Amino acid sequence: MNKKVLGTALLAGLAIGMGSTAFAAPQTESKDVTYKLDSTYTLRIPLENVTVGWASKQASIEFGTYRRNIEAGKSLQLSMTWTSGDADTLELENTNGTTDIIPTKITKDTAGRNLISSGDILAEYSDSVSTKQVNEYYISFEDPAFEPRAGTYKAQLTFVGEIVPTAPTNP
Repeated sequence: MNKKVLGTALLAGLAIGMGSTAFAAPQTESKDVTYKLDSTYTLRIPLENVTVGWASKQASIEFGTYRRNIEAGKSLQLSMTWTSGDADTLELENTNGTTDIIPTKITKDTAGRNLISSGDILAEYSDSVSTKQVNEYYISFEDPAFEPRAGTYKAQLTFVGEIVPTAPTNP
């Protein structure tokens, strides 16, 4: 019988505790809802390898973007780099193992002016567009001081797109 009385007393105590009203101040809590969309872009580079003809001594390259969405406070910088040659000269090397090279220049116009160096910033964008925006560049060479040996000459040109913080402007 003691167990019945004890059980009933416990149930009665719980019922009284559950039904009592608390007079505390309301509590609130806030949480942030965040959606992050990173900058995106599509580089527009030549679809195929670029061939410089011996007779024309020049080939054009289109390089730019298509569909870009750049975050505010940042910009997309486009450049071309190469490792064969120096900063101003892209050297085409003979693929047949000879030491012959053909020096070339990359410029912004067909007349050979506006020389591009490896790593130069060629274009910079800080907007959002969905249209093609490209610039044309030219690889050209003059007749070398020697008659190059017959064969294929190659070099690797790397197209670079990089998102960087925009420099703050002074008012």
